[in-house]
Amino acid sequence: MNLKARMLWSFISIFMVIVAMFSSTYYVTSLQKSDGLVINLSGRQRMLSQKIAKETMTLSFAKDRAAAETELRASEEVFDLTLRALINSGYAPLTLSPTGVTAYLPEAKGDVRKQLLNVESIWKDYKALVEKARKGNESALHSITTQSMMVLKAMNKAVGMLQHEADQRVQMLLMLQTAFIILGAALLYFVLLNLRKHLFAPLDDLRAFANKVSQGDLHASINATYLLEFEKLKNDTVSMVTKLNALMKQAEDASEEARHSALRTEEALKEAQTKERRISRIVGTIRTVAEKAKDISAHVDESISNLSVQVDTVNNGVDVQRERMIETATAMTQMNSTVAEVAHNASNAAELANNSKEHAEEGATGVRQAVHSIELIQKSILELKESMLELGSQTDSISKVMEVINDIADQTNLLALNAAIEAARAGEAGKGFAVVADEVRKLAEKTMHATRDVGDAITLIQTQAHTNIEAVESAAVEITASTKAAEAAGTSMETIVSMTYDTAHQITSIATASEEQAAVSDQIEHAVNTVTGIAEETADGMAKASGELTEISSLTAKLDSLLSDMQQEAVVSN
Repeated sequence: MNLKARMLWSFISIFMVIVAMFSSTYYVTSLQKSDGLVINLSGRQRMLSQKIAKETMTLSFAKDRAAAETELRASEEVFDLTLRALINSGYAPLTLSPTGVTAYLPEAKGDVRKQLLNVESIWKDYKALVEKARKGNESALHSITTQSMMVLKAMNKAVGMLQHEADQRVQMLLMLQTAFIILGAALLYFVLLNLRKHLFAPLDDLRAFANKVSQGDLHASINATYLLEFEKLKNDTVSMVTKLNALMKQAEDASEEARHSALRTEEALKEAQTKERRISRIVGTIRTVAEKAKDISAHVDESISNLSVQVDTVNNGVDVQRERMIETATAMTQMNSTVAEVAHNASNAAELANNSKEHAEEGATGVRQAVHSIELIQKSILELKESMLELGSQTDSISKVMEVINDIADQTNLLALNAAIEAARAGEAGKGFAVVADEVRKLAEKTMHATRDVGDAITLIQTQAHTNIEAVESAAVEITASTKAAEAAGTSMETIVSMTYDTAHQITSIATASEEQAAVSDQIEHAVNTVTGIAEETADGMAKASGELTEISSLTAKLDSLLSDMQQEAVVSN
């Protein structure tokens, strides 16, 4: 897997953990949203069962029987509506009036539903008994207290089960939050470690290597092993520097050879020019001697002999010069081939440097894409932070609902006290009702305790939500640091691209200089060939001059003979 895919999957994993944490939190809190209301209304059912018993027992003593029956039927209807909503979901009245404000309750599940169905069965018997007592059945009236206690106990068990279910949800939320935070921290540590090992360390090594090469250290090397992109970039860069070093060595050797060849050529040219000037002087002398042949005919033979010796010497020198010029021409041809090969290798190195530059630019593009991916994840984490703040606001709203539940529990306690006072006023007939009022007061106190427990659980949820918000903020800070680190990596890649571009430019300059050197070598070779031709022409000229001197010597001999004949003829004539 390449570096880009590793980074992408790492950040996707972190994002999925965050999404899973938020989803689980949202799911559990949505289940808890109605827990307080359900527990409170379930507790109210216990109070209503005792209130119905009280109203039934005091119905015969009521001054306004119609109003008392209306209140009794309202209590029965509130109990009935609330019980059906608790079992099958629906709207239940929040006050003691069946037509008052209502709230939606979720459907009961599992053991809680079974217990509420048991309450419903007992409630039907209790409701039928209340109806008989309202019609004046004394036996039913005496059984009211027993049946109401059965409803009270069954409903009290259901409330306990609801409280236990709410506690389990709180514990599940805490465990999920802890597990996801640990998993997210582990993934974040793994991502940062992966970035340090496979991105920042290779970039530092390549940057140090590029700095050494830019300072002239062409023997520098990189011994580490990296992932696909950086391993390929490392190999191309090291190969480029190795070939650059070899080309520089070849260029230095060729330059040194060219310098020596140029010196030898310059010496040969000077020697040829010297001999050419000497030959010119000899030819001039020959012409002068020819013009003055009539005047110095007596000395021509001796001068021609000396001149023949000199011509032989010059001819030998010209032969030696021609051989040296041929050797020089051969050396220049070999040097020209070497320079051409150096120029070709320099061109190949320039092409390789351009390829390295393209790979470096691809690496820079990959880092920029990684920076963009990190910025997207940073945006998602900030959105998650806003969602967690909204969750905190919702838990605050639940706290307000708990305050309302506390107020209702206080009112229930006051009703129980009032019932106790009424029972005391009733005397002996109100003792049974006093027991019921005491039970109602105890139930109100249990409701207050349960409400406080739920309040503590809500406070714990709020604390955990704030902890989660701080964790998300910390993750946002870490992602911001990762973004800055990735941007620094992009800057390093840009530096490497710039250095690679400078190196490619230098290699291109070397290739151009090598091509120019090849052209100069061609010119030198052409000049050497020209000098060689001149030397050969000079040798041919000297051979012809030697022949001419031999002929002149023969003519001089004939001239001497003619002069002798003329002298003899003159003597004879005299």
